Amino acid sequence: MEAFRRNQTVLQAQVEAKLTEVIVKFEQEVFTGLEILQDFVEAVKKSTNSQTTDIHALQEKIITHFTDVEYAKSLNERNKDPNYVQLLKSQPMDSSTLHRFREIEKLFR
Repeated sequence: MEAFRRNQTVLQAQVEAKLTEVIVKFEQEVFTGLEILQDFVEAVKKSTNSQTTDIHALQEKIITHFTDVEYAKSLNERNKDPNYVQLLKSQPMDSSTLHRFREIEKLFR
């Protein structure tokens, strides 16, 4: 019976050693996998933040260009308005504008 208990103790110690070895190896694999996932998540966050910044910059440019287009449309419509054209023609020209206008007239004569 004593031999059985010694044998049992020896086998139990061997099992515990192997179990500890397996657990340590498993933990190392899990930690390695977690580090890889953490690096991946960080890369995705950086990429997402960069893309978000680029999207906001593009949105601002689009809004600015849309505003410019709308302003150009309003100027075009205003210049087509006969009342506005009549108002411009009724006002006297300043001297520098009159001088440029005469130079242009000379070119086309």
